[in-house]
Amino acid sequence: MKDYALDSRKKGKYIVSCKEEDGKYKIAFADGTKFVIDVNEENFYKINDRLERQSETALKNYDKFVLRRERAKFGAGISAIGTVAAGACVSALPVVQSSANPVVLATAIGTIAVCSTIPNLVKLSKENSRIKELQKIFYRNKKWDTINSYADYSNALQGVKKTTAKKIEESPEPFGMINIDNFDIETLKKIVENIEREEEYEFTYSGEEPVEDVENTDSTQKRR
Repeated sequence: MKDYALDSRKKGKYIVSCKEEDGKYKIAFADGTKFVIDVNEENFYKINDRLERQSETALKNYDKFVLRRERAKFGAGISAIGTVAAGACVSALPVVQSSANPVVLATAIGTIAVCSTIPNLVKLSKENSRIKELQKIFYRNKKWDTINSYADYSNALQGVKKTTAKKIEESPEPFGMINIDNFDIETLKKIVENIEREEEYEFTYSGEEPVEDVENTDSTQKRR
């Protein structure tokens, strides 16, 4: 889960990662602190519940994160324009023209200018990543009942990566926030698409009793 803590004072209690390794849960908080705790059902649901509450707050602040992204875009754009302009000006400077190695000097100054844009680009990347995850969470919430009924449909996981499908099948809460990094929005859309397709065609499988159409049954009885 991304860091959506708008108040820096709360970062110490804000969970951004939980991974199961070597029979332990390794938890990372937004302030960089890391905990190692036992893997058990109680801890699983404690962590998941906290992450669910964090996601609810993050969705409420969606517009704020969109605004932050737009500001980052603007900052990155201004930096890029400034870098191009600076490069043109640097090449024409007398100090560069009179230098024994004008190309080397201009390149060095240009590199400094480019490096100044990197923080803005990094910030933009982070904001884009947040928005993308929030959109995934929103879709997950909207289709919650459908995706969580996947086990009732034999072909629900068709087209899903094998590693992803395995993680889904092995978790008691495959689409819980504790597993948010295990799937992307495309995976969720594929599962929903498969379920809707099965519902439309009403396929039957071995061991299942075919479902009778009530209207057809009634009309057949009347003809008899």
